[in-house]
Amino acid sequence: MTNEVTSTFEFTLPEHVIKDCKTYYTSPFSSSSNAFWQLKFSGSGKSSRAFTIDLIAIANREDQLSDNIWKDHSSVFQKIYCKVSENKILDERYICANFSRYHNIHRALFFLPCPYKKLIIGVTFIGSSLELNSFEDSNKRVTNQNKIISMWSDEFYDREASDVQFNVNNGVIFARKSILTSRSKYFQNLFKEGGPELIKVNKKGSHYILDVPDFSSKILLTMLNFLYTDELILHDERDIMKLFIIAEKFFITNLKELVKFEIVKRLTPKSSIGFLFFNAWKSEDLKNEVIEYICRNFDVVRETEEFKNIGSITSGHPAGVRIMQELLLRII
Repeated sequence: MTNEVTSTFEFTLPEHVIKDCKTYYTSPFSSSSNAFWQLKFSGSGKSSRAFTIDLIAIANREDQLSDNIWKDHSSVFQKIYCKVSENKILDERYICANFSRYHNIHRALFFLPCPYKKLIIGVTFIGSSLELNSFEDSNKRVTNQNKIISMWSDEFYDREASDVQFNVNNGVIFARKSILTSRSKYFQNLFKEGGPELIKVNKKGSHYILDVPDFSSKILLTMLNFLYTDELILHDERDIMKLFIIAEKFFITNLKELVKFEIVKRLTPKSSIGFLFFNAWKSEDLKNEVIEYICRNFDVVRETEEFKNIGSITSGHPAGVRIMQELLLRII
């Protein structure tokens, strides 16, 4: 079972930085004893409400001498966000990236729909191995662990408290339309305009039945837990690909990116070729991530039996030739 630490750093920008659209660097902070970071805010002009937030990885002593990927910075999933009040995130960007001396900055572009007098920027680390330690008392740190809310979880089995029914391949799961639509544009459009999954709506439009026979209750519950609590809990790592598929099906981008990060984190030189051709090839996004992993580790991958027998894997594969061409072009 995966139940990782989630830690957040927030910084309230000084008024003069917002007013004059100045560049602002936060104080350093750490996601582990060897991974240090900094946020950089950059406005784009007084007449524009667009701005960027850079997540900067700060090299430790070992990183300064290495040309390889900084493993301490690349082993966690990050979410950069902005707020105009303490209680609600206005916009967010998820990052699944590797950092090195050649690429130690990840930039996220934001645009606020209205002028703002107060702005809070922050980053959440998901999967950090140690509790975060702040270098400045004014930083707001929030550490949440095991955050599945029992009251909401109980609703998945309570017909009376819910207005959406999911028919899965091994049972029935219930949920609330208000939560689904607030977390997913796909569900917003589905309940408004209809879709292939929506098989029944009562006359008052207050109860919906969705048919999703391709997924089990376990997979759907994992997805709903994420929508309800913003946390991913993997009870069985064998289900991770099914979770990616359901996140992609319902256009839950945050969940998809988080699961993709977990998939790539579990790849090995031995497993990567088989995973590419038997699983990842159907998703352009995931396929590119796996190919990138193979290219980064090609010196080891090419010595595996799986790579040496790649001809038998691609033979008869519906996209074998095309994928092999893409792989060779990236390697060369």
